[in-house]
Amino acid sequence: MMGSQFLLTCVCFWLPLASFTISVASQKSTTGPGNVIEGNVFINGTTSIGRIDDDFVCATLDWWPPEKCDYGTCSWGRDSLLNLDLNNIKFLNAIKAFSPLKIRLGGTLQDKVIYEKTGNGQPCSPFVKNNSEFLGFSQGCLPMTRWDELSVFFKKAGAVVVFGLNELSGKTIDSQGPAVGAWNSSNAESLIRYTVNKGYNIIHGWELGNELSGNGIGARVSADQYASDINSLQNVVQNIYAGFKVKPQIVAPGGFFDATWFSDFIKKTPKSLQVVSHHIYNLGPENTSNPAKRSSDERPTSGARRSTIAMDERARRSTIAIDERSRSSIVDRRETSALVDRDHRSTRDERASLCSSIAIVDRVARSTIAIVHRAARRRGVDDHLIEKILDPSSLDSTSQTFSILQSILKKSGTQAVAWVSEAGGAYNSGHNLVTNAFVFSFWYLDQLGMASSFDTKTYCRQTLVGGNYGLLNTSTFAPNPDYYSALLWHRLMGNKVLSTRFSGTNKIRAYAHCSKKTKGITLLLINLDGNTTVQVRVSTENNSGGTKNSSMHEIQIPRTRFATMHRVRGSRRVNETRKEYHLTAKDGDLHSQTILLNGKILNIDSSGLIPPLIPIDVNQLDPIIVAPFSIVFAQIPYIKFSACN
Repeated sequence: MMGSQFLLTCVCFWLPLASFTISVASQKSTTGPGNVIEGNVFINGTTSIGRIDDDFVCATLDWWPPEKCDYGTCSWGRDSLLNLDLNNIKFLNAIKAFSPLKIRLGGTLQDKVIYEKTGNGQPCSPFVKNNSEFLGFSQGCLPMTRWDELSVFFKKAGAVVVFGLNELSGKTIDSQGPAVGAWNSSNAESLIRYTVNKGYNIIHGWELGNELSGNGIGARVSADQYASDINSLQNVVQNIYAGFKVKPQIVAPGGFFDATWFSDFIKKTPKSLQVVSHHIYNLGPENTSNPAKRSSDERPTSGARRSTIAMDERARRSTIAIDERSRSSIVDRRETSALVDRDHRSTRDERASLCSSIAIVDRVARSTIAIVHRAARRRGVDDHLIEKILDPSSLDSTSQTFSILQSILKKSGTQAVAWVSEAGGAYNSGHNLVTNAFVFSFWYLDQLGMASSFDTKTYCRQTLVGGNYGLLNTSTFAPNPDYYSALLWHRLMGNKVLSTRFSGTNKIRAYAHCSKKTKGITLLLINLDGNTTVQVRVSTENNSGGTKNSSMHEIQIPRTRFATMHRVRGSRRVNETRKEYHLTAKDGDLHSQTILLNGKILNIDSSGLIPPLIPIDVNQLDPIIVAPFSIVFAQIPYIKFSACN
């Protein structure tokens, strides 16, 4: 009876949908319009498996001028370090909201940047487009007046900065790609000394070089020579920062992972290197973690064109499949009614909380069909890219890179730690309405979770602003969906990483950390399925938070032994709650650049302030309801692990 009364309180969500549900369901003979399944997330709290920096979330700013174009599209605008509008209040507030945000300054052109030496009378000119030049641009110069402006801005914003230095200074690049000769440190030394003399205490690290490791991009440096150059940089930093209690970290090589090259490099820098950095672009056309990135003006060969045609056909078929799945994406109200009746003990507040969760599921389900119409207009590489983002095996493609690098670091005896110092997923500036839209949060948050589980300390997103993969809109500085995903991670996920596995479907990605600044844990759940709602129960091992009257059932899964807790009435206060943050796309459109938090659009206000991120309270007896194509952060204070003490 109570369940029936509860259903009446939620009936407003379902009445407008009745005739549409019947119409859609009649077009497909399946077991029902939409699926609701159960799943279990297993969390081992005995000990942490990794530890991230408190400012784990990092973003990049690049050197690309407005003339940087890819496939006929020029997406960088005035977002270069040389011309970025530092007076924009939206830009300032976006950085301040993190308090602090780690920002890496660098990118492809950093190895063509020289730093103005004041008083020497030499011209300091910007980059000029020149296809005959290495990387398609002339050498560019950073004026010290601009460095003053940047330094003052970053201090005001509360950012910590990692500056990418020019590793090719003093080297000669031969026709086959190797860059030979020792690094000439004089220009970098002048910049570092200027920074210290001006009192700019914003520098967290100095990174040497960009994508010169292994086979390199455009040029490459041998592991032996790179190690020698790092030793030189370490000497420069130690000399200039003599007397400082805390010195900036030395970071390198900032390139694509090559196991042999990285292993040799790490062995030769045991004391001079604090951070081993690498880049991730695993969603490129070759679908590898270390693609050979094409220059901005290179055109595909005939073989590449044939490959593009084949990809377009696969994308066409994928769109048809999406169409068929989307036609059955409406949640069955009878299944939802059963969900409501399941726990007739719910109080009025609990019913309201669960009703709110169901409303979120409903809104997503009603609008998922809109994906079909938009997908039909987006053929070729964009649809293929989304197909990879939603494919668990594609998302898993970088796990081997993380694992091997972690193993190399452990075996080498170095004190250096791993960073991802640049990751944009899809190279050559990303893809508009994909890498700057809601769908990319599936890839981005999964990367943050995966990297942290392999003890990666920092993860830098390409970019904060610029190109088609910015956390902020290139022209307006308004936050894109991934900005809010990053901000929620930064505020909720603590630095201790917990072993986490999910059972029930391979379309749910699950990660757990000790909560940040609060007791308990925070769980991240990502639903890659546009047709299935998942009711998630949490199973734990080593739950030290008092469940004396609870029975325990042992479950064996690979590598870890877990205990599923069957609660007995009275074993906990039934009014304990958790806080949930449900992220969905506006109108269910994965290409949307508008994100909803618990059903409400997130927008900056007229003064450019970032909106508050307000959770919903959910009773601990209720499962976590993960809607189709949605992301959930669940902050659970009543799960207490020894790993989090």
